[in-house]
Amino acid sequence: MLDSARRNFLGLTLIITVLLASVVAASAQVGQETPDALAKTMVSSINAKNVAGVQALIHPQIVSYLRVTDPAMLDNVTASLMGLKIPADYKMGVISIDELEKSGSQMAKYDKATQTLTLMGSPAYYKIPPSQLMMLVVEKEKTVEVDGKKENKMIKVPLTPTPLPIGQYQGNWYIVIAVGKK
Repeated sequence: MLDSARRNFLGLTLIITVLLASVVAASAQVGQETPDALAKTMVSSINAKNVAGVQALIHPQIVSYLRVTDPAMLDNVTASLMGLKIPADYKMGVISIDELEKSGSQMAKYDKATQTLTLMGSPAYYKIPPSQLMMLVVEKEKTVEVDGKKENKMIKVPLTPTPLPIGQYQGNWYIVIAVGKK
């Protein structure tokens, strides 16, 4: 009888612990109210080497999914973001994927039927569909040729190899990452 009571107590303790961990994890996922705030928080978290802060900016449903299916992928994406060198004078731009498609641009196209975003020619499966692309850039002076003459011009240089897909969830903006192939 004592063993049965002990097992019930331990089982109840385990359930309470799991529920509390879920509540703490959910409250850590904060997102941001605007894409600009998302970019600023991401940059400050990266520059502060705050891994938890960066992960809190990834869409919570994707974080939950990857923690179960592929924790290494979540760690790799976080490490990739943490490796960015973002100077204080960065600029941020956002464009709607729908606007890009309507303009005829081949930069990004989202297929709702397959949940595939083709970004700069590379298709990837997105469990959560992104709605916007966010790009961080810096302006640098570069010598270019214009009408046969060399001129110094300010150009925008991306800080990420591709734009970051982002989307809104429960009123906040998050980074939306691909989770492989369907």
